[in-house]
Amino acid sequence: MMKLIKNYENENGNTALFVIAALSMLMVLFVFVFNMGSALFTKEQSFTVAKQASLAASSSLYDQVRSSLTGLIITYGEDPENQQTWSFDEEWDGRIGRCTGNDSYNECQVEVLEEIVNAALGVPLLGDILKGRLSTSVNESHIISAAKQAITSNGGTTDGAELMIRDNRFKVRAAAVFNSISYDDDYLENKGEKYLDGISKNIYRDSQGPKIAFLEEIINTGSYSLE
Repeated sequence: MMKLIKNYENENGNTALFVIAALSMLMVLFVFVFNMGSALFTKEQSFTVAKQASLAASSSLYDQVRSSLTGLIITYGEDPENQQTWSFDEEWDGRIGRCTGNDSYNECQVEVLEEIVNAALGVPLLGDILKGRLSTSVNESHIISAAKQAITSNGGTTDGAELMIRDNRFKVRAAAVFNSISYDDDYLENKGEKYLDGISKNIYRDSQGPKIAFLEEIINTGSYSLE
């Protein structure tokens, strides 16, 4: 009788150990799956951060160009007695009407601005004057600041972030921080099996803004730190 009781107790003990081990493995699996999902979410967040930063840089440029040109009148021509006059406001007023009632009014304004600037830059003498004007009036630090603010406001980190000007586009490399959850299990540790440590890592993604045909006419290509 005592032998049966002892065997029963041993079986109960083995069952309890098996249940503990199974629960531990399930917890490890749960933590692994959770961290994988969190990593994928962080990767998508990083892309959003980089995208919003590149759009913010583009928007800052457009705002500065529009502000610099508003009210501007340029007189140009090789012959002093046969000068021509270019007025940004007249060009703007003559084209902006097509944006009235447009659901994408802001995008339409950008298209009009680009159309005016690109056309003027292609005119001999006028283009040189306008290029000089925009090159000196566009403040790169404002563009950098706008990109940095977009990164932080969208939950990203500026650590290692970079703004690049290539192919007439603003391109941004930025990251969101991935924080995994950890799982410390005494049973697994005593068995010599590896358990999950919590980690914190920046996950970087690249994105770019819209093509701006005159971008490299007024700003040199290159890279700028956003840290």
